[in-house]
Amino acid sequence: MGHWQDKNAEWYDQTMTYCGCCGLVIPTKYWAAEVAGEKHIFCSPACERLYRDYCLKAIEDAASKTRATN
Repeated sequence: MGHWQDKNAEWYDQTMTYCGCCGLVIPTKYWAAEVAGEKHIFCSPACERLYRDYCLKAIEDAASKTRATN
């Protein structure tokens, strides 16, 4: 499970941070979680669950289909 973290951006920082699931721009706080051994940034715990339950499975299915055709 993840945890809330502050973005700690300066007022002049123009770097945009996006949710790893839905693509929403994250202005100040984000949900940080480790998924499949990699750190990911989400806008909420709900997006982490959606990523784990749907997106990750779709990515794994696509990868397995690619391996099967090669």
